[in-house]
Amino acid sequence: MAITNSAFGPARGLDFTAARDGRHRRAQAAAGVEPVGPCLIGARPAPITHGDRVNASPSSDDIDSEFQKAVEHYQGNRFAEATALLDRLAPRCGGRAEYFRLRGHIAMRNRDPAAALIALQRAAELAPRAAVHQFELGEHYRMSGKPAEAMRQYRQALALEPGAAVVRIALAGVLALTGQVRAALGEVDQAVAAAGDNLQALLAAALAYRDLKQADAAIRTLRRASALRPDDLKIQAFLRELYTSQVRPWHFRMMNDTARNRAYDAAIRRAVGPTTHVLEIGTGSGLLSMMAARAGARLVSTCEQVESIAETAAEIVRRNGFGERVKVIPKRSTQLAIGVDLPERADILISEILSDKLLEESVLSSTAHARRQLLKPNGVMIPRAIAAVVRLAGGDFLREAAMVDRIEGFDLTPFNRFVPNSITLSMEAGQMESYSDDVEVFRFDLMADNHRPEERRLPVTARRSGTVIGLLQWLRLELDAVESFENRPTDTVTPSAWRQVFYPFTQPVALREGETLTLWAAHDLVSMAFAPIVESRQHSAISSQQGR
Repeated sequence: MAITNSAFGPARGLDFTAARDGRHRRAQAAAGVEPVGPCLIGARPAPITHGDRVNASPSSDDIDSEFQKAVEHYQGNRFAEATALLDRLAPRCGGRAEYFRLRGHIAMRNRDPAAALIALQRAAELAPRAAVHQFELGEHYRMSGKPAEAMRQYRQALALEPGAAVVRIALAGVLALTGQVRAALGEVDQAVAAAGDNLQALLAAALAYRDLKQADAAIRTLRRASALRPDDLKIQAFLRELYTSQVRPWHFRMMNDTARNRAYDAAIRRAVGPTTHVLEIGTGSGLLSMMAARAGARLVSTCEQVESIAETAAEIVRRNGFGERVKVIPKRSTQLAIGVDLPERADILISEILSDKLLEESVLSSTAHARRQLLKPNGVMIPRAIAAVVRLAGGDFLREAAMVDRIEGFDLTPFNRFVPNSITLSMEAGQMESYSDDVEVFRFDLMADNHRPEERRLPVTARRSGTVIGLLQWLRLELDAVESFENRPTDTVTPSAWRQVFYPFTQPVALREGETLTLWAAHDLVSMAFAPIVESRQHSAISSQQGR
């Protein structure tokens, strides 16, 4: 019996992660997954079906007709009527595997796992060469929390029907839940290879890849499903969810950041010549690479680790007429090799792998590797340096964003022990009270070697009296000797896609004009931390905020 469309309805659920939340259910709905029934409460139903139409006919047509009526009752959720018919047929169908299979399905829907197990075991015994019975018995074991037994039955089904994609996906689910992720991926890969035009198997595989954190593979698989049913809005919604998981919304603000774009373009035009080979780390949309090509670069090599983004960037490059000079490489920069991915070392290295908190996207290690391995000895880097700038800040907007005092007559201050380490904001004029000049706490020369963790103490002078709530941080880019860019909070004329980061103090600090506050600052290769050193008549204290 082939594992195809069942007379009994959808197959049992394939749970690829321990999480069973609303996000999963929404994804299932987007993929066209239909829940099976109360026996699967707590387990995720899969978008696949299995089994044949009832075809092992009893000896007489009336028996077959009654059995088919029992199937129809089951499909209509009329379990009592189905059971009554099966009871009458029991003396004449005791040797029929489909009879016990239906008994097992009804028992599962009635939340009677013990009876379901007995029935499904009997079905598998009566039809040992039918893969569907081995598979369904495996599903019962999986839902009963018996992964070893489930995998045994799945493998028996695959021995009978090696091309059964749904069984491989089920096996992958149990392998993943038992920590065998690599083996699980191998099974899903084989399932996709065998799926052909099986829409439901492709949808199940896409869900499996998504749950196994393989978004690019999920997208590739779902595109195949979409090609089979291009007008299916549920499939399109699932595909959109996968695309969204690859690209955060801030990418769109970044692409539309006019001030940032013009600053990069000006620096690129000054650096590029007709013989220049440019390397960009982090292609994104391909915008900066196309700027370099437009400026006259002989060759632009650009790498992007996210496959779907790299494919889209290559499409954009071709659409804008730069397909001959801009090469999009779907790899991490640390995977690039001269003579394989690049014909030679580059003359210019362009990067824009900067987070609001400056270092979180591993800009220091990535640019250092590229400069050593992929850039010519006297090559140019854009930007050539980056910096973190801060100021003391306060005001009601920041206070309400980071801490609490008395609310409706109640003292809620103990809740301030949960004050966040940092908050990312887009500051506008009037939302903040500044209490100091701008202070460049760290500057990183991207042409230098051996960036190491560092900590320092900096005196910061209050320019006005008031209560400081915390520290506001933003970034500064030195693109070349002429051009710089920063997302300074008072610049409301050209707001940046990069936002400022507020580091609240654990307690407000009252300062008088001219008074000096000592600031402790530290960084490693991917984060920064800040704290005020507050001295009073009674004690000194450091309240630390991590920049993660």
